[in-house]
Amino acid sequence: MASGGNKLTLITEWKEWRDVVVSTAGDGKAEARDGIGIAAGLSLPWAMIESGDGKSLVFTESGSHRIRRYELLNGRVSTLLGSEEGFKIGGSKSSAQFPSVLCSDPLKPNNLYIGDYSSIRYWDSATDQITLIAGDEKEGYADGVGSNARFNSITGLLCHPNGKTLFVCDRLNNCIRKVDLIAIGYDNCGRRKETNARRKGCALQH
Repeated sequence: MASGGNKLTLITEWKEWRDVVVSTAGDGKAEARDGIGIAAGLSLPWAMIESGDGKSLVFTESGSHRIRRYELLNGRVSTLLGSEEGFKIGGSKSSAQFPSVLCSDPLKPNNLYIGDYSSIRYWDSATDQITLIAGDEKEGYADGVGSNARFNSITGLLCHPNGKTLFVCDRLNNCIRKVDLIAIGYDNCGRRKETNARRKGCALQH
């Protein structure tokens, strides 16, 4: 799957460079519009992963601050998370903006870790809850627990297969950061635990 010109292009068969069968979503206009194929509108699609069930592709849109879903079976594009209402920690899926990158939870693949410019959040697909993991609206550089941590342009996320560690590409700080998900008081599925670990030093390391 490739993106460009506010479109998605799915390579369904590869024979030779000059003989590729593709289907597209989006009509080239920068608009977050649900629909099938070219009837859908996309606004600067950015990062993309496969859904936990393998039936769709999940991607961010930096233009609309949303997370969208492309269904592989029928080419339908729909909004999964986000809106234009503004930045908000926590709350429902329609009240937050997501302009950057994401990765799935390896232990609960339908759940997402979401990185915007300076913070990381967790979306639980079962409860539809969005929770702050690290960072906040202020960019910078600082190790720390939860909102005490600082990032400056998050451009990549990768969760270890054991679900205990999240690696972060912190572009403008020129480093890879490591978030200890257990130490900050979350179990392997991103749910807050009854623990004092959050008060025991840094959970985010350089």
